[in-house]
Amino acid sequence: MAKRKIETDARTIGRTMARSQANALQATRLATASATVIGRRMAMGHAAIYNPGSGDSAEFMRMSTEKGTAAIEAASAAMRQSPALAAGIARFAAAEMAAAWDSGMKVAAARSPAGAIQAQMQYAADAMQRAYSFYLGLGAAAASMAGAMTAPVLRTAAANARRLG
Repeated sequence: MAKRKIETDARTIGRTMARSQANALQATRLATASATVIGRRMAMGHAAIYNPGSGDSAEFMRMSTEKGTAAIEAASAAMRQSPALAAGIARFAAAEMAAAWDSGMKVAAARSPAGAIQAQMQYAADAMQRAYSFYLGLGAAAASMAGAMTAPVLRTAAANARRLG
């Protein structure tokens, strides 16, 4: 395996770990804000059961509309990242087809059974490395997409927690 590829994979792992840590912090903030909002809204709902006129109609309406808005924003964030992810998958598939063709040509051109076996073994070893690197890239893309999708939900929950305090 080339030193440059190892360094590239190491950087990908580092970026993915950093993004995953940021996602964990984001999830913690979301859980904390949500707990505040849920507690406050439960109390408001409980009070409205006994005195419907005392309920905050705007807040009750907001409970539904904000979730839809946050879900649309989260889906939009995922869709903005999807073309790059799809392009990466297509590039990988095309490169694998080319590598398989090249390997087949090397096997066919081998001057002995041992040469053919060596070509196949080299292809298999290289394919494992390419697959590992691709897997790391998918992990990085998934971590990035998860953070982008959580951000609008966190914004909504945090704003509600500040407002309802």
